[in-house]
Amino acid sequence: LYFFPDDEVGEKFQVRLPSDARTVEVEVLSSTPRLLLVKNFLSPSECEDIIGVAKPEMKRSTVLEQGDQKKGKRSVAQEVRTSSTAWLMNRKLPVVAKVRQRVQDLVKVPMAYSEDMQVLRYGFKEHYHVHHDYFAPELYTGDERWASGHNRMITVFFYLKTMEEGGETVF
Repeated sequence: LYFFPDDEVGEKFQVRLPSDARTVEVEVLSSTPRLLLVKNFLSPSECEDIIGVAKPEMKRSTVLEQGDQKKGKRSVAQEVRTSSTAWLMNRKLPVVAKVRQRVQDLVKVPMAYSEDMQVLRYGFKEHYHVHHDYFAPELYTGDERWASGHNRMITVFFYLKTMEEGGETVF
């Protein structure tokens, strides 16, 4: 498993992205939780392409209902999460394939272990309350993924638009 080399806040290091034949600068923003910033990871045209693909697919965001997953997974709308979501499941779409490969280059984890790309849109006063970005096996019993140790270990965020106000993510 690959670990980024620096852990001191403010440290910067280079990561080579072979699929793009370029190198990006990574800055450590926090060591606990581990938070890294990569500027210019996506081009403006890639951001627009992702928005264009996601826009017609947007639906009210849901959360996975806790409980015995052997009874079937249920995604439910709750006030804890009021955004809109589009899942970009077609990994053959050029922009999706290109970005997924670039993420693999960055984090050094094969995309075979990843979820599909998720695009979120937050309107005025919409939110996703404080939550962990992994699934606690004791809260989602009967799900083979969590019981076998498969879970989210890295989350990669892309901010597709620059907002004049709002749009914060707190870690």
